[in-house]
Amino acid sequence: MRDVNRIKPIMEEMTKMWEKHPDMRLGQFMCNILGQVDSQFNRDPFYVEDDEFIEMIKEIPWLQ
Repeated sequence: MRDVNRIKPIMEEMTKMWEKHPDMRLGQFMCNILGQVDSQFNRDPFYVEDDEFIEMIKEIPWLQ
């Protein structure tokens, strides 16, 4: 079983990023991020581990 304690830090980081783009709906925000992970890093987000995912999204230019 995965460590439940990994969830809160990831969600806090996602919250900070989403707050920079409050006009986006959640689905829109997530689809944009997942599409960017696919195109920018050439990775299928479904298979990216949580620690890798958070590091990747920190490198997405429009989220900064």
